[in-house]
Amino acid sequence: MTDSSVRIDGDFCPERFRVGGSTRYFTSGIGATALTTLALTANRLYAAPFFVPCVQSFDRIAINVTTAGAAGTLARIGIYYDNGATAPGELTLDSGDIAVNATGVKQVNISISLSMRLIWLAIVASAAVTIRALAVGSSNAVYLGNNSSLGAAWGSHYYAAFAYAPLPAAFGAVTFGTGAAPAVFLRKV
Repeated sequence: MTDSSVRIDGDFCPERFRVGGSTRYFTSGIGATALTTLALTANRLYAAPFFVPCVQSFDRIAINVTTAGAAGTLARIGIYYDNGATAPGELTLDSGDIAVNATGVKQVNISISLSMRLIWLAIVASAAVTIRALAVGSSNAVYLGNNSSLGAAWGSHYYAAFAYAPLPAAFGAVTFGTGAAPAVFLRKV
């Protein structure tokens, strides 16, 4: 252990990963320098990779709605563990219904401690709504790479068709997503 590391819950956490506190939110961007927006497709379950570098606790999960959905539009956000093949697998947290028919930050109180691992931040909406997202230049290509056609776009997220409901216990089959990735945020304790 170096002088710049702190032992937390049996894990060594480099000081650089302990910045902020209970007012700092984190999301999936790898080297992200800017956020953009993304119009979510209704009844599509999205998931973007997020690497937890050491044991950390989080007390909020949130999104930022930039263009409200119609009256009655709901969203659910959550966390999936990685399935071991760099894709979302088992559900570990479901926020419950969140009204997204008004703009602004929509957050849910949670209490979760995660160890060093790859997780997936997920969202599904019952109707069209626009949220804050990671720009293509902030792609998570380090995790998803390029698809088998070696096309022009790096992978930024996965998605699956899913009729709005509580998040499924297992994410299931995925489709390779390119372009802006939805930004689901975790607030570090």
